[in-house]
Amino acid sequence: VQQWYLRSRLKEQRRIQLELRTSERKFSGILSIAADAIITVDSTFRIVHFNRGAEETFGWSASDAIGRHLAIMLPPRFRESHDKSMEMFSRSSATARRMADRREIFGQRADGTEFPAEASISKLVEADGILFTVVLRDITRQKNVEADDRFLAAAATEFARNLAVDATLQ
Repeated sequence: VQQWYLRSRLKEQRRIQLELRTSERKFSGILSIAADAIITVDSTFRIVHFNRGAEETFGWSASDAIGRHLAIMLPPRFRESHDKSMEMFSRSSATARRMADRREIFGQRADGTEFPAEASISKLVEADGILFTVVLRDITRQKNVEADDRFLAAAATEFARNLAVDATLQ
């Protein structure tokens, strides 16, 4: 009976390990093809995961980004307030939130250029610390379209105003 029990436990452990490896492969596959930047940092804000979308968005390779402080991806003027915000989030009971609820957020590419972004963050509290995962999207195109729309609306209003005056005078 004892041998049967041990074989049964070993078989169950192998099944669980196989399911875990399969799940990890699926998760890695999803992260690798995501167009959005997906970055995970530890409790010291050191990067532990940096997907292909993050490479394309920020211009850093994963091998160059992993192990570095998240601050390399933030414009200097936002770094201190970002760290304070992350500290507050780490102590809160919330497990996820949308960033930029209070103000616009910006990222900084490896070449130093800034870009507007929208992001969501989650935290996972484990026995050995906290992991934060950010899903970030560059919204430069969206902001440019909004600016173009505002310009066109103002120009159309001005044009209509001028047409009405000219028609009245005639």
